[in-house]
Amino acid sequence: MEILGTSPINFETFLWICIGTGIAPMYPIINEILNNEDDETVITLMFGCRSPSEIIFREQLNSLSSYWNF
Repeated sequence: MEILGTSPINFETFLWICIGTGIAPMYPIINEILNNEDDETVITLMFGCRSPSEIIFREQLNSLSSYWNF
């Protein structure tokens, strides 16, 4: 992963904690890590909402489970 034109950053694990719409800025970063075949960062996402009806990106988040490192 490259942030603001710096060298790639490699982490062994990454814990993401967000609630509600807080997933919006994190989703593209998570997606970038998972789609980079050279990145072996293991991602753990803790995402909360008041009710299941408030889950945004539901289908996209479900599809992330197909990645070995998510």
